[in-house]
Amino acid sequence: MTGVTPIPAGVAWLTDELGFPQRPDGNVSVRIRASSLAELFDCPARWAAKHLQGESLPDSGRAHLGTSVHHATGLFDQARVEGRTMDPTDAADAFVEAFRADEHVHWFDVKKQEAERTGVGLVALYCQDIAGGFDFESVELTCEEIEIDMGDGLVLRLTGTLDRIYRDVFITEDGVEVTRHGIADLKTGRAAVDSVGNVKMDWHGAQLAVYELLGLLGQRTTGEELIAPGKIIGLKTEGNPAAGIGTIPDGRGLLLGNNTQTGLLEYAAGIIKSGLWWGNPRSMMCHHRFCPVHDQCRFRSFEETTE
Repeated sequence: MTGVTPIPAGVAWLTDELGFPQRPDGNVSVRIRASSLAELFDCPARWAAKHLQGESLPDSGRAHLGTSVHHATGLFDQARVEGRTMDPTDAADAFVEAFRADEHVHWFDVKKQEAERTGVGLVALYCQDIAGGFDFESVELTCEEIEIDMGDGLVLRLTGTLDRIYRDVFITEDGVEVTRHGIADLKTGRAAVDSVGNVKMDWHGAQLAVYELLGLLGQRTTGEELIAPGKIIGLKTEGNPAAGIGTIPDGRGLLLGNNTQTGLLEYAAGIIKSGLWWGNPRSMMCHHRFCPVHDQCRFRSFEETTE
C-alpha cells in the first residue's frame, strides 16, 4: 500500500512470536544492557536466546569467581567513598563469604579450591596496588534507562550499572585545572591481563560507551557529565595474580558514530530489525555450557561432544 512503511521482520517477530507489547506510539522497545552489547555482535543467536527469549544457564566457576571479586572489591571501594577504612583482609573475607555461596554454580572450568586461592590473591592485589590510584566518587551506581528511537518501529532502551565513577584533574593548554569524571570498569578473566601487564580491551569500549551515554543523558542520576577517558581495570584469574589498567579514549564515538562511520548502536538496531539471528560457531562461547540453545543451533557442527 502506497505510503505505508512495512514493519521490519525482526520487529514483527518480537510482537507476533515473543509477545513484546506495542507501545501507545506504535513502537516496540528492546532493553539492551551495556554488558550484553558485545555478545550481540559475537553471536546474535545466543544473544536473542538469552536476552529476548529469557533462556539462561547456571554460572560457571570462573564467572562466579569474577562476581565474588567484584563484590569484595566493591565493598572495599565503597568504604573509601564513605570516608571509612576497610582492611584488605576484611575485603578478602568478604570475597570468601560470597565465593562459598555457590549452590547454583557449575565447576567445570576451574577447580573450586584453586579459584578461591586466586580470588583471595586478586582481592589483595587490587586493594594494595590498584584502588589507591583512583579517586572514586561512586561504586555500583544504577542509572536510569535511556531510550533511543532507531526508526522503523524500534526503540532501544539502554540500561546498566556504572561499576565505578572516578575523578581526575586535567590541566588545559592554558594551565587551568579542570576536575573531570569518568567510568572505571573492573574486568576479570583468564586473559584479562597479558604477560607484560597489558589489559585485554576487546569489546569493552562498547560497554563503557553505553555507560558514558547513560551518564551523559541521565545526569540526574550521576550529577556529572562523564568526559574523562574510560578505564578498564583488568584482573587475571588464571595463574599468578596480575592486574593492569587500560584506557579507552573515545567510547561514545564508537557507539554513536559520526558523519563518515556508522556507530555500533545503528548496527545493533539493524540486526534486531532484520530478525536474522545467525549463529557464530567460531565464537569462543559456542559451547553448551555457555549457550542455552547450543544443542539446537543449526549453524554449528552437530558432532557429539565428550566434554
